[in-house]
Amino acid sequence: MLFRSGIIAFIERVFDPPPEFGPPFSSPLQAQYWMEWRRKGWAMPAIVLFGMFIGLSIWVICNRNVKELFEGFMAGGTMLSLMGFIGLFLGNVGSNDKSFDMGHFLATRPLTNTEIAQTTLKVLAKSVLLAWTIWAVPFLALFVILAANHALPTNDALHDFGWWYAPAMLIGSWTVASILATIAMTGRSYIFIFVICGLPAAF
Repeated sequence: MLFRSGIIAFIERVFDPPPEFGPPFSSPLQAQYWMEWRRKGWAMPAIVLFGMFIGLSIWVICNRNVKELFEGFMAGGTMLSLMGFIGLFLGNVGSNDKSFDMGHFLATRPLTNTEIAQTTLKVLAKSVLLAWTIWAVPFLALFVILAANHALPTNDALHDFGWWYAPAMLIGSWTVASILATIAMTGRSYIFIFVICGLPAAF
């Protein structure tokens, strides 16, 4: 038991050092950023990794068709924008994940509302960029390999594909996530009801 506890403590010190083991936070903003990233930052990248693992596993076991692998990666880029709804979660500054209103204890932090909002959006931007990178790097590698071997599939989706596709997915994901995170940071529940019910009706 002592040996196991020592290993766990060592891993925590190396990969996730708390302030008493690492350098102290130089400012309340840095401490807030560290806390926000620990709580929420890996949500979007983790979902992308999980989705890619499941998709590739199904493709290897059941399909192995290069054309459908390429189309699957293109569809995955489109899904990044839909994942922008995670912005509601990342923008939550309430006392817990169910409450969007900032409690009395959180309101006593030595930060202004603007600084808390900026820190939250900084964490969101890093999360979106990391999630997009996880998708874009293997997709572009696949594109280069297929193009070098003259094996790019011919279909309507590829005909419409251009250099703009990859950055457009990044911009789209950030736009959706940042708008919804901003709505979450208002702490007004009726806005959520309007967004959740109004968007499907508008579409």
